[in-house]
This record gives sequence, C-alpha cells and structure tokens, in this order.
Amino acid sequence: MKIFDLLKSLIMAVFIGTMHHAQARITSEQPIHIANTIQFDSKILNKEISMNLYLPQMHEHHSDDFRYPIIFFNGSHGHQFFHMTTGLVKHLSSVNRMPDSIVVSLNQGGDFPAFDTQAMWPVDVVRKGKGDPEQYLDFLSQELIPYLQTHYRGAKHTSLVSVSANAVFGLYALTRRDDVFNDYIFHATADMIGMRLDLPNAKTLIDEVAEAVATRGKEKGIVVFGEADDDLISDKRYDDNLNKLKHTVVFKAQQNHALYIHAYKNERHYDALIKTLLSSFETLYPEALWAPKYRSLVTQPGNALENIEQYYQDLSKSYSFPVLPTPERWNSVNSLRSIGRYLLREERTDEAEQVISRLLEYMPQHMGAHLILSDIYLAQNKPTQRKKILEKGLQIATKRQHPSIAQFKEALKL
Repeated sequence: MKIFDLLKSLIMAVFIGTMHHAQARITSEQPIHIANTIQFDSKILNKEISMNLYLPQMHEHHSDDFRYPIIFFNGSHGHQFFHMTTGLVKHLSSVNRMPDSIVVSLNQGGDFPAFDTQAMWPVDVVRKGKGDPEQYLDFLSQELIPYLQTHYRGAKHTSLVSVSANAVFGLYALTRRDDVFNDYIFHATADMIGMRLDLPNAKTLIDEVAEAVATRGKEKGIVVFGEADDDLISDKRYDDNLNKLKHTVVFKAQQNHALYIHAYKNERHYDALIKTLLSSFETLYPEALWAPKYRSLVTQPGNALENIEQYYQDLSKSYSFPVLPTPERWNSVNSLRSIGRYLLREERTDEAEQVISRLLEYMPQHMGAHLILSDIYLAQNKPTQRKKILEKGLQIATKRQHPSIAQFKEALKL
C-alpha cells in the first residue's frame, strides 16, 4: 500500500508540474527594428536600386546640428554582412570610439568593368563586366549621397567597404574615379590587386592602386587592405602582391600616403572581416582622439562647456564633418547629461546650466535633461525658470506618453 501511495504522489507531482509548464507562455512579441530595406528610384541608372539602410540609434532624437559619416558596403557581401557591420558601428559609436554613422549596403552591387585575372585565379580569362561603373558612380555621387545628406543628415565623409571579388568596383573607384569616397576598406583582395582592369592602357592594379594612394595624400582619407593568413598561405603570389603593393607605394610616395595593410594570423577568408573593420575604424578614429574624459575637460582652467566644445571644434578640423559632444551615453560619465549632473554636485551651477541647456539644444525632447535643469534652477533659487522647464517637460512627456510624467507632476508640487 505504501508503494501505491508513493507512485500516486509521483504521478500527481508530474501532473502538477506539467500543468504549470503548460501555463507558462509568451504573452507578447515585438520585433526589434534595426534597419530598413529601401528601393531608390535612380534617374541616372533608369531603374530602382535595392539597399539596406541603417541610421544611428539616436538619429530621431538628435537635432539638425548632427551629421553622420556614410559607410557603403557594395555587392552581395554588403547584404550578407550588413547586420555584423551595423552591430559593430552601433557598439563603437555608443562608447565614443567612432562617430554615429549611416550604413548602406548596395544589395545589387556596383557596376564594374571587365578584368583580366592575370592567372591569379585557376583559369586565366577576362571576366565580363557588369553595367557601367562610371554611370554607377555618377548615381552615387549625384543622386544617392546628396539624398542621404539632405534627408538623413549624412556628412560629407564617405567610406566604401569592398570584399573579395566584389572589390573590383572599389578598386575601379579608387584608381579611376577617386572623387566619390574618402576611405576605401578592402578585405580578402590580395588576389584581385594582382589582376588588371580590361581597359586601354591599364596596368596591374598593384601599380594603379600605388599611384592612386601616392597622389591622394593623407588628408583625403585612408586605404586599408585586410587579409586572412589562410588566404595568403593558400597561394604565395597573394602574399607577394601585398608586399609589392606596400613597397611600390613607399617608393612612389614615401610618407605622402595613408595605406594600411593587415594580415591576420589564424584567420580565414570571411572570418577576418570583422578584424579589418575594427582596425579600419580604429585607424580612422583613434581612441586617443575620440574618447575624451569629460571630467578631465571640465577640471581644466576655464569654463566647462567652452572646454568641451573647444575640444570638439579642434577634432572637427581634422575631419570633413562637424563633430559634436556626446549628449547622452548609457551608463557612462562621458556625456553632457552626466557632466551636467557632476557640475551640479560640485556646486558649479552656472556651468551646469550651460551644459544642460546645450544638451537640450541637441536633444530637445530629452526628458532627463528637463528634470536636471529643474534641479539646477532649484539650486540657483530660480523658481520661475524651474516651473517653466518642468511644465515644458511635462507637456512633452504627456504628448509622448513617456514614463517620466509622474516625476514631472511630483516635481511641480514642490
């Protein structure tokens, strides 16, 4: 009988556990919006171009003062590695290691000319071209880039990422039409540079790239070649191509260039792409320049906001687009919001007011900034200004149905 009771208890336990398990369920499900696939009606190409478009996370919240560099990724590789690229850009920009940037993958590729493989591939043939690369570059420079600048606040700084065989378009742009992009990031193209465009008077791309890099100068932008050692080991000629490119550029231009060549150990063809992007972004946006410590800036002699803005004005001079202080940054003291709070605690209330007021210029609907400014006015014994900023914040919060509504109402009671 005891055995029967034990079995009965076990069965009941399993049944109850199963009931609880059956009751557990997902109550809601929402997609995470990362980017859009758009169709662009090109008059120059006389067709629609499909592309993926990623905008910085704070794009809708930033004022028109902000401009974002544009990173293009051409060909099917751009579509394949779009999410990896946007995730990397999102992370690096969120920690002040590069500027907020727009990322565009040109899903239908870029038109490119025919090219002679020069025996770099198993079969030595002239590969047919696709469309008209000159016309495609006109589409980019005259239609798409101006549109991104006008409608999405794109900056006048563009980078092109090209991978493997799709790099023929980027190599053409660099050597024949270097008026569209500032920076060129090539990955897995040690074979391609040993080839030759099937055009009159064309040299090997090693020679043409070396000449282009030598004449463009550092101020134009950088040219990066990244390679996995697995590719270089597979064919010694590819390693020879990179070495020849390096030495030819040095011979032609000595220090008047910005060519960077990286070979990654223990890596394979596509696997190393993330390392090429990381090294390229670090070269373009070195940590020493792009990650200042705001507390160090405001503890220097002079006015806190003026010190911060002077730093970014100097940084802007080094680039072809305006660089502004970071208004908001998650879980970090390196932002206008956090440094405003810091100045308030240090009883530097006038400077705190200036910093948070600038933040509100950059992000007019920032709820936290309204509340911080009300605290500053309280410390300054400015009840009229305090009430006004709280009422304005409450109005915006109510319109947006923001969770801070209760905070504003409570603050207005004081």
